[in-house]
Amino acid sequence: MRILYLDCFSGISGDMTVGALVDAGVPPEKIEAELKKLPLSGYQLRWDRVVKKGIYATKFEVMMQESAWIIMTMRAITPIGIILILSI
Repeated sequence: MRILYLDCFSGISGDMTVGALVDAGVPPEKIEAELKKLPLSGYQLRWDRVVKKGIYATKFEVMMQESAWIIMTMRAITPIGIILILSI
């Protein structure tokens, strides 16, 4: 079993977390496959290799169709995060 420890003393954004997971070896296809299991539509995932101040990283973006915007409560979102964490 592998353990990943994130020391986020000043926080970390979701896109940065997903990009870091890809850089650590999680295949983007695995993340896409798990997201497709959720009852969500109207989005497209984008992965780009970027260099900022000499540091290479994976930039992750979720592109939403305008008609796909929905409002979700924290109670609805929490299981989604748990599913993603357990599947990686």
